[in-house]
Amino acid sequence: MARLIVHNEDGTESEHTVKSEGSTIGRSKECDIRLEGPGLSRLHAVVESVDGKLVIRDQASNNGTYVNGERVETAELAEGDEIKIGGIAIAVAADGGASAAERASRRRARGGEGEDAEERRSSRPKRKILGGVSLSGRQQTMVKIVCAVIMFVCIIGILWLLEHRSHRQPPVSIVREIHVNLMDEPNKLWEDAKALFKQAVIAEEAGKTQEAFERVDEANSKMDGALEKLNALANKHRNADGSMQTGYTWIDKLVTDINMQAKAIRDLHFRMEMQLLRDKR
Repeated sequence: MARLIVHNEDGTESEHTVKSEGSTIGRSKECDIRLEGPGLSRLHAVVESVDGKLVIRDQASNNGTYVNGERVETAELAEGDEIKIGGIAIAVAADGGASAAERASRRRARGGEGEDAEERRSSRPKRKILGGVSLSGRQQTMVKIVCAVIMFVCIIGILWLLEHRSHRQPPVSIVREIHVNLMDEPNKLWEDAKALFKQAVIAEEAGKTQEAFERVDEANSKMDGALEKLNALANKHRNADGSMQTGYTWIDKLVTDINMQAKAIRDLHFRMEMQLLRDKR
């Protein structure tokens, strides 16, 4: 039967012959090959002969079973293979020493690889990351896949944020277009009010008190209409705390400006109204 040479962590070695019914490996006293060390399960693995081939089977261990640096559930063993269990290395040796032809035959049966290919694979350098941790080829591939998935998720997240931001804050060109549409009616009322005010001033200077009053009274109505429209818009776009929503603060500013300019209209309206009362007396 094949032999397993255990390289203990303290530098010592122990040799075990694989039993015909198979040998159990673990830290339990009932195991055929009892090992001590961190990362070992009570029953870690079993090495047995199956159809004349030496096979190792992991027994659902917490830290896994490795053959030549790769984690396995079940793997065929050949002379020169290295098993690693919980940090302890175990070398596979043939019973009585197999010939080179037999070793090559075993390797070809395991996967169609010749001895040269096996040697090249075992000598392939492992990359070290995270402060010196060695990774096999399969582990490197898994790391690359995980990194690619993380990058993909990040890109999707960035695109979602950009789209969400664009919905919350419309471009300046859109805001300006909204301003123009909302201003159409109040702006016309305010322009009419200013034109009527000029006509009232001219009539007052000509001594036409009645005509001046009629023009300034109409101007006053137009001005009130413009302010009413603007105040309705302001209330529609006001937050619960009384502040204006983003993009609509211009409405409050415009109302303030019109009220300041409208003082002349109100003064003339009052003056003409008083003059008409005096004329009636």
